[in-house]
Amino acid sequence: MVRKEISLKWNCRYNHLYRIVIALILLLFISTQPFQMVKAFDKGDIPQQVHNAAPLFQDLLTLSISKDGTGTGTVTSSPIGIECGATCTYDFELNTLVTLTAAPDTGSTFTGWSDAGCPGTDTCQVTMDVAKGVTATFTAIEYTLTVTSAHGTIAKNPDKTTYHYGEDVELTATAIAGWAFKNWTGDATGTANPVLVHIDGDKTVTANYEEITYTISGNAGVGGATIGFTGGISATADESGNYSIVVPYDWTGTVTPSKTGYTFTPDHKDYSNVLADDPGEDYTASLVTYLLTVNKSGTGTGTVTSSPIGIDCGVTCT
Repeated sequence: MVRKEISLKWNCRYNHLYRIVIALILLLFISTQPFQMVKAFDKGDIPQQVHNAAPLFQDLLTLSISKDGTGTGTVTSSPIGIECGATCTYDFELNTLVTLTAAPDTGSTFTGWSDAGCPGTDTCQVTMDVAKGVTATFTAIEYTLTVTSAHGTIAKNPDKTTYHYGEDVELTATAIAGWAFKNWTGDATGTANPVLVHIDGDKTVTANYEEITYTISGNAGVGGATIGFTGGISATADESGNYSIVVPYDWTGTVTPSKTGYTFTPDHKDYSNVLADDPGEDYTASLVTYLLTVNKSGTGTGTVTSSPIGIDCGVTCT
């Protein structure tokens, strides 16, 4: 583009200089023929050489383009010469009608002309009867970044109400107590924290969290025991008596084992502000027994037995 600018300016100035040189040669030629000049003027006829020399003295007038506003863009001209961008001034011949066109860059809008009497945002036509300056205003589009965080906070860097096209914003999620950051969804994804969001439009990002929990585990002393605890759903010990329950961060409550026909030692355990897994929480299960006594009466003799075994009365009657 710089090469084209230099070429166009050089051609225009070269043509201007060329015309001046030709004009001087013609004037010099005319000055060597005084009698013909007087004779021609006496007849009221201006020499054709003078007519031909007139366009050689046309003026070159400078058109200057300025850009204003928060946005960016390019202004070009027809006929070619202005491409602003890089070339924001150009010399046009007197009375040239120049059409200017503004093209905003991505993330900007063109909002109008000034100093040229051109309304609106269409092309602007300028007649080069004097040197002129025209200002094109471009405005950056404002984009929003909306963040949502149910169990924590999100810090934005930089922290602004709106952003411009091409900016990068760093988001950092911080969970509240009892919760841990899990991942991002929306216009940011993955588990990296912090994460960069590239602004090329309005953006919405959500930080997701998961609740921190801890496990209390041990052996109930008997298979099939029910393990109840404050605020949770009861668990059942496996056939070997092993159990585990999950409680939330900073949990306070009571764990109570139970099974019909058994007693447990201890009969419950109390917990306060649980902040770690708690294994090895065992109980001893004892089978509940009842005393059965058989009495025999009458004049005869005999034996009483039981199933399951235990009573064999003859001898063992309790």
